[in-house]
Amino acid sequence: MALDALSPLPPEFRLGKYMISDVVGQGGFGITYRARDIHLGRTVAIKEYLPVYFAARRSDHFVLPRSTRMGDDFVVGRSRFLEEARTLASLEDVPGVVRVYDFLSANGTAYMVMSFVRGETLEQYLAREKTLDQGEMRRLIDTLAEGLRRVHRAGFLHRDIKPANILMDASGRPTLIDFGAAREALRGRTQRMTTIYTPGYAPLEQMTTAPQGPWTDIYALAATLHHCVTGVCPPDVLERLVKDALVPASKAARGRYDKALLAAIDAGLKINPEERPQSIDQWQGLRPRGPAAKPADARKTRRPQLLAWLAGGALVASSAVAGAIFLPPLLAPTAVTPVAGIDANEKARADAAERQRREAAEKSRAEAEAKARRDADEKARADAAERQRREAAEKSRADAAERERGDVAERARREAAERARQEADEKARAEADARAKREADDKARQEAADRARQSAEAAERALQLTEAQRRRVQAALTIKGFDTGGTDGSFGARTRQMIGAYQLGRNEPQTGYLTAAQHAQLIRETEEAYQRQEEERRREAAKPPEPPRAAEPSKPAEPPKPAEPPKTADAPRKGDLNPMGPFDGRYNKSTFASCGNMGGVTVTNSSFNFRWRQTMGRSLECLVKIQADGSFRNDSCELKVSGQITGNKLTMRFLAGGGYNCTATASRD
Repeated sequence: MALDALSPLPPEFRLGKYMISDVVGQGGFGITYRARDIHLGRTVAIKEYLPVYFAARRSDHFVLPRSTRMGDDFVVGRSRFLEEARTLASLEDVPGVVRVYDFLSANGTAYMVMSFVRGETLEQYLAREKTLDQGEMRRLIDTLAEGLRRVHRAGFLHRDIKPANILMDASGRPTLIDFGAAREALRGRTQRMTTIYTPGYAPLEQMTTAPQGPWTDIYALAATLHHCVTGVCPPDVLERLVKDALVPASKAARGRYDKALLAAIDAGLKINPEERPQSIDQWQGLRPRGPAAKPADARKTRRPQLLAWLAGGALVASSAVAGAIFLPPLLAPTAVTPVAGIDANEKARADAAERQRREAAEKSRAEAEAKARRDADEKARADAAERQRREAAEKSRADAAERERGDVAERARREAAERARQEADEKARAEADARAKREADDKARQEAADRARQSAEAAERALQLTEAQRRRVQAALTIKGFDTGGTDGSFGARTRQMIGAYQLGRNEPQTGYLTAAQHAQLIRETEEAYQRQEEERRREAAKPPEPPRAAEPSKPAEPPKPAEPPKTADAPRKGDLNPMGPFDGRYNKSTFASCGNMGGVTVTNSSFNFRWRQTMGRSLECLVKIQADGSFRNDSCELKVSGQITGNKLTMRFLAGGGYNCTATASRD
């Protein structure tokens, strides 16, 4: 039974320095395992050469051919499998192609050690999403085309490109797996192996003795891309040969993808290999040239070419697997229709001619089969000689590889240590640069603020405000909602703070000193309200005094209280926590936040807790203490909170996730 060969190696089975974990895939030519590299501690994928029709595994895990006549076929496939592994191992950093780390012979068969790619196959993705978008198509084509270009230059073909052999990782990057070198080496050696191919994705030459080349992989890749833009697998090439029902990508996906992309897909899906691009470079360089021919016209021009090509290429089919291939519309002889009244002798001559034609056709087929057998025998002898040469070369290379593998682990450890050191140095440099930049920015801001304050102070001195004018300024600020605490004509710290709040509300530099323009604007804005207050004060002063009230019973005299020191407008008041007045309260009306809405803060005893929830779900919290002049700063906290409270307005700067500078303002109720 074929399934006898699919008995996998058990978990914890040891293959050299690799420990088998479990099975991740099985097919007609082998089994793929998840394993662990004991020396390097990394997870790898190991593919075991195990052709289901040629070999089986004994109870001691040793693999043998199923019979002596299958021995040569088994050895040919194993040799080709190792040659493929050796070639892929030499292709380092090839995009879109699975990385091969190692290969070895054991248990009578061969193993290929590859990188373990986590993700799903393109076939699974298409079953769920149906199609890919323009960006996904570009990423898929660019990656796989570059990988195939490198593989073709190394003298190899994939021979089985299809959605099931393309892995997509979490970021959408594709990786091509399961090269068909061993399968191709056995193609045609036995009747069973002749017709193993994937319908819909395999080109016509893979079912014939015609030559194969990069154009073979281009057809399979184009068929895969056609599936990606239409959501369905293309019809089989043999069905297309009889009646081409394939809808061109340029028609089926028109308007949803780039025209050049769809034209390249259609060019790669030509049935005749000679009509396709002959290399990846030629295929990628295609651009639409003029209107596309109608499908009917294309079939008319292609049919006689394909007939001639098939006649010379000897289309091969296996009755053991796929049955005979019949092409009635193209190759069947014309039937003879009896006509009423025909002479019997004429009918006899026609029958004799038909027999002669059939005998000639049979003789021609027999000669073709004899020639094919002679060619096969000659090829078998050449393959045997080539096999001996390759086995000798393989043994020589294996011995050299064994000598080199001894220091691979040590070299990997040294490289890892050097990478870690470089990353640490780079991180330290980045942190130092960021710290220096912050310090330079803070210094520049401070110097700019000092210059602005000095300039404003000089401008205010130039006004030469009298005491009455100063009282008028304090009254105007209070009318605007910036309470100076009195109108004593002295610009103390509280008055300076309110001037700064007034300037901040006008989006002007917050210096605490009035310019001539600001002074004139402030007086002009409050003139009407100030006159009303003055009128009210004069009316109150003009009212007659109230009559004295009746004497109330005297109360026991209270002990005299100690005299309190005289207060000035800007002196600290009893209960105040700083000379600038109380800042306590809820600042919960966010008027601006550059990095999102700020929930607000509550100031208690001249301090508040500021919490910011980052986009990744992490919450950061800072304790901030307010200085006497209303400023605050906390560089020890990761948020680096700094700002100023002026009047009823709080202005804040802090760092959000990723080092972004955020600003926010809020007003106190």
